[in-house]
Amino acid sequence: MSEAKAIPGQSNMPGLPASRELIARAEKGDSEALAEVQRLFDESPGAWTTFGDLAANTQRSWVKAIAGQDELLREAVERYLENMQVELAGGSSTPLERLLVERIATCWLALQQAETAYAQNLRRLDGDQGEYYQRRIDRAQRRYIEAIKGLAIIRRLLAPIVQVNIAERQVNVATR
Repeated sequence: MSEAKAIPGQSNMPGLPASRELIARAEKGDSEALAEVQRLFDESPGAWTTFGDLAANTQRSWVKAIAGQDELLREAVERYLENMQVELAGGSSTPLERLLVERIATCWLALQQAETAYAQNLRRLDGDQGEYYQRRIDRAQRRYIEAIKGLAIIRRLLAPIVQVNIAERQVNVATR
């Protein structure tokens, strides 16, 4: 196997000493390369998540669509997105909450991209094209709000039930 190289856009692959060539061969269906990558995944727990984390891959695609060749914007949006997800997840989020936070972030990116595309093309749009962009923004907004509602519902369901007995100065907390 050739010398291990970092794979662009795959910086969070802890301990995966794979070459670009090996990854490219595996992606094209080379069974020997795929077997080698599987062995590397087995030896480096968590390394496969870079390729298998479809939410992160989708988010990277949206960031690329938004930033294009502007590396400064890409870096800033990625950091903003990461900060947003950390804030939304909080300190002790459940796996379900983390999935919903990823969904919120992805929907936020899609909404921002739709708004940006509309704003950048506003002067050139005829009525039908303007309607197209508005429908696209509306759909992205609905998905974004639904993801936020989903997180709020899950958090409400996960919250402990508190019963306060004022007469006896007692607070009872029950979990679901």
